[in-house]
Amino acid sequence: MVIAKKPLVNKDSVNLTNTIINKGGTSPKEQIYEENKNIKITIRLPSKMLNIIDTYLADSISNKTRTCWLREAIEEKVEKEIN
Repeated sequence: MVIAKKPLVNKDSVNLTNTIINKGGTSPKEQIYEENKNIKITIRLPSKMLNIIDTYLADSISNKTRTCWLREAIEEKVEKEIN
């Protein structure tokens, strides 16, 4: 078994770490988004649901993209919930 000295702590890195931790941030609820600005988000959907949507869009007369279709679906849901 090798016995080694305790590693030295770099005070600059400790200060930098504390500065970053103390800086903090905002939670997503606190963020206010600019109107008419597209924000990229990640959404996870089951593969079965995504396959159904893609099949529907492939058989559809319109040339809507998956993103366009999802936006419209979300918009309809929001309007129902609000009104």
